[in-house]
Amino acid sequence: MLRECGLADFRFHDLRHTCGSWLVQSGVALADVKEVLGHSTIRMTERYAHNAPENSRAAVDKLNALTQTGLTSTVEH
Repeated sequence: MLRECGLADFRFHDLRHTCGSWLVQSGVALADVKEVLGHSTIRMTERYAHNAPENSRAAVDKLNALTQTGLTSTVEH
């Protein structure tokens, strides 16, 4: 079947990697991706973080919004 599809260099692990990449790209938290993939440590899951650098930007944007609306004063220290 792989030959018929023109896939010469395919491993079952490629499906697992695609799953992890899609989850991260969709904005799923790394801790949740870790659980789905069954990684024993978050370090393994962090390999997928490079697939969605825009998620880091979104997190910074959320922090900026909090500081502009004054919601940070409600956070307990």
